[in-house]
Amino acid sequence: MYDLRGPRLLKEGRLIRHMLESTNKIVTLINPDSIVAESYRLLSTNIQFTSPEMKMKVILVTSASPGEGKTTIAANLAVTFAQDNKKVLLIDANLRKPMLHEMFRNSNAIGLTTILNNTLRIENELLHECTNNLFLLPSGPILENPSALLSSGNFEKLLEQMKENFDIILIDSPSVLSLADVPKLAVKCDGVLLVIHSKIGKKRIVKQAMSKLRFVHANVFGTVMNYKKRNEQIKHFSYYS
Repeated sequence: MYDLRGPRLLKEGRLIRHMLESTNKIVTLINPDSIVAESYRLLSTNIQFTSPEMKMKVILVTSASPGEGKTTIAANLAVTFAQDNKKVLLIDANLRKPMLHEMFRNSNAIGLTTILNNTLRIENELLHECTNNLFLLPSGPILENPSALLSSGNFEKLLEQMKENFDIILIDSPSVLSLADVPKLAVKCDGVLLVIHSKIGKKRIVKQAMSKLRFVHANVFGTVMNYKKRNEQIKHFSYYS
């Protein structure tokens, strides 16, 4: 694992490292008393206290490249906040390859694209209640030009509306280097959590992603490092604050 705590990427801070099972399942729902679930609880606590002077209400979960585990982490983190009696909205903004509706076994017939494309006011029946306190807004039907929807003023209006009704809003976005508008999406959020997989997230690629986010003054407040040891079916979970 390479060190990402240098000043070129993130400011120096404490490092908390945990072990995670190598799985794409929502382990916080399946086994909430496991060590893995406890890791997510520690992460959620760190997020809430990482910047006491600035409340992290809208958090973008992204990665430099596809396949680094951001969707799994976003889903488990959302469940963890909900289990802590926070009212949580999880938004699937990965409009090209949505996955959250499959993970929670919900329909994707209508969702974010429906609302943004038709400028509809979101109603409760458009949200799927996945578990107590956790609601999912799926991506909706895949459209030809999703970038325009994410960078539109309608998305910002949607966030402002939802902030009145939820304690925490987590957004699973496309990876930074796969869609040019992700940095524009990031600045609409209170903070950005960058997920990095050691076998995919090469240092040069991570720096490129950080550069794009910092260019628009996005608040990248931490990273989650995933890596699997050789011959071991585990992942390590690292949080930089």
